[in-house]
Amino acid sequence: MNIYLTGFMGTGKSHIMKILARKLQMQGIDFDDYIVETTHKTISQIFLETGEADFRKLETEVLITFSKKANCICACGGGIILNEKNCQIMKETGYVVLLEASAETIYARTQNDQNRPLLAKNIENIQIMMDKRQKYYAQVAEIVISTDDKSLNDISDEIIKKIKEI
Repeated sequence: MNIYLTGFMGTGKSHIMKILARKLQMQGIDFDDYIVETTHKTISQIFLETGEADFRKLETEVLITFSKKANCICACGGGIILNEKNCQIMKETGYVVLLEASAETIYARTQNDQNRPLLAKNIENIQIMMDKRQKYYAQVAEIVISTDDKSLNDISDEIIKKIKEI
């Protein structure tokens, strides 16, 4: 089974993926990084040149590719849950873990990041985007972990414990 880390941007998916991959001796893949490597374009360039819809198609293609493998820990893009097909694939091929953080935490973690084309640069707008996506995250997640005020090691241990309980 694979482990799919979902959640809003800035919740720690990429960092947690690396730790889980090491601890569980599984392959780790960051979907956004994979898209950047294979297209030779930044996420911002893709959004600017061809739009969000084309980026979402690429994201689904990457998900399909890695869902066919076993023992992958996938750091998914924050919007992957907006496509029902993606949600179905993740649920059928692995554990779906939702990482959550407050809008204040996300703002603090991402305020200087220029590589997030959809990120609103203030707490209020981040909260609005989070609220719009929350129902999608809740529908697909089997495990929900808050990342506020926790170490990466504690978060990864909590995920491992909850997966073992399932």
